[in-house]
Amino acid sequence: MTKNVFVQGDRRKNPTPVAVRPMTVAEIMELRPGSHPYILLNNGRLGSVKINGQIKQKVTDPDHPEIPVKYGMYECARLSLAEALTRFVVRV
Repeated sequence: MTKNVFVQGDRRKNPTPVAVRPMTVAEIMELRPGSHPYILLNNGRLGSVKINGQIKQKVTDPDHPEIPVKYGMYECARLSLAEALTRFVVRV
């Protein structure tokens, strides 16, 4: 399922839409520190985040890994796998 979104930094009067598809679980688990995947931001545009550390899988709950991300200079967060599946996208 692909959809068209606009890139966050595209400030032109008529921005060009970009086709994206959601990332799969296998693609998310292959991300390494320093990777820059695309993410759907709260305003509906396409942005880039940095994977800020190792993906953590707890021994007591291995089905719910946490993905540490950094956006901008100061915003850091840990995304659950469910949230990463809805937000991480791949350009088509």
